[in-house]
Amino acid sequence: MMKRIPKTKTQTLRAVCAPRSARIRGRRRLPGRAAGFVLLALLLLAGASCTSDDRPSVEPPAPVGRNHTIMVYLTGTSLLRFYTQNIEGMCNAVDAAMLAENRIVVCYQPTDRSSALMQEVRYDADRGKGVLETLKTISPFEASDPEDVAQMFACMQAAAPADTYGIIIGCHGKAWVPASSGTLRIHGKNLCGDYWTPADGALPTRSFGDAQHELDIAELAAVLEGLATRPEYLIFDACFMANIETLYDLRRSADYIVASPCEVMGIGFPYDQFVPALLSDADAASKMRQTCENFYDYYDAQSGYYRSGCISMTVTAQLDALAGVMRRINAAPRRDYDPRQLQIYEALSSPLLFDFGHYVNSVCDDPALLADFEAQMALAFPAECRLHTESFYSAYNQRLNPIVYYTGVSISEPSEVYTEENKRTSWYRATH
Repeated sequence: MMKRIPKTKTQTLRAVCAPRSARIRGRRRLPGRAAGFVLLALLLLAGASCTSDDRPSVEPPAPVGRNHTIMVYLTGTSLLRFYTQNIEGMCNAVDAAMLAENRIVVCYQPTDRSSALMQEVRYDADRGKGVLETLKTISPFEASDPEDVAQMFACMQAAAPADTYGIIIGCHGKAWVPASSGTLRIHGKNLCGDYWTPADGALPTRSFGDAQHELDIAELAAVLEGLATRPEYLIFDACFMANIETLYDLRRSADYIVASPCEVMGIGFPYDQFVPALLSDADAASKMRQTCENFYDYYDAQSGYYRSGCISMTVTAQLDALAGVMRRINAAPRRDYDPRQLQIYEALSSPLLFDFGHYVNSVCDDPALLADFEAQMALAFPAECRLHTESFYSAYNQRLNPIVYYTGVSISEPSEVYTEENKRTSWYRATH
């Protein structure tokens, strides 16, 4: 069961916030054949070279009403060295013009697990780059408590009021799998060993790590839906979050969601490349398209096992209609299919995440329904944002795995793992 915090903690957190006045190079894409949270919520120490203990000369804060604020929430202590590089990337990406009408607020846990530090990236004219300036400490704070996480985001919005907001969550990700899922069972037998343990010597990805402080996706969705201003976008710098069960839970949390259906390498997103797009005057959809392109271009330029990057963008307003089509497909006669032939997005001992489009095309026996599905998929997951390298790396088998069918989003229904838990997801209930 998830640890709960006494009510007095929430009251203390509110008091902390009270002083604030306001709450393309060639690329692989498209579905079809081609040649490839639980949110673990322990915040981490993210000291970067842009951190300033010597009181740097920063640009004075602009008046209330800045155009756009990016709220960055970094979680997972085992990713410390990568988050340090991510923050450095943000600091190197900004200039005075970008932050004249915009703000970047980062929340993490630099000293202990009972408090959270909120800092802002400010432009330092003397250094010619961004530096971190402390805004406040939130204490007490428990990362697995939805009330504390909600208050943290409220404090971030209050500290950096803007016309529009976006959220980046850096974390370990396990898609929709619940925090308190109990002993893993397949066909009535306990699965030997730890299902989520990577292979010995595997390269670090963002799929495994601290398992003591978790937040269910439904809880995260409730937190984000409760914000005073709905975010324009949500970017998951985490593994496996482009998953239909996960995304459907989050459909009211933001207008657009950018995430990967497979594992994300430990270094994560190229912050120095995509943050400028987030601070531009472009509309939110264009910003997310650019983010997908930057992610793909970065990983496609790597070599060896590091040439592994899959990404997609979700238009959340289209997910209810997609669920409606899927409900019709599930009610219609189905073809027999072999789950072993489906495209998978991990190398777990028993597959959990299958390509959504590949699964539907394998089971649906009605051409008209398939046409409706493909049309709605094009609206929910724009083709130009479904980008992937030829293969993806998995820490669970320590090698590159080919991608032969890609729609940019996974589904767990064909899996023999977490079957009862899957039937309790909002997506399953909406489509059966």
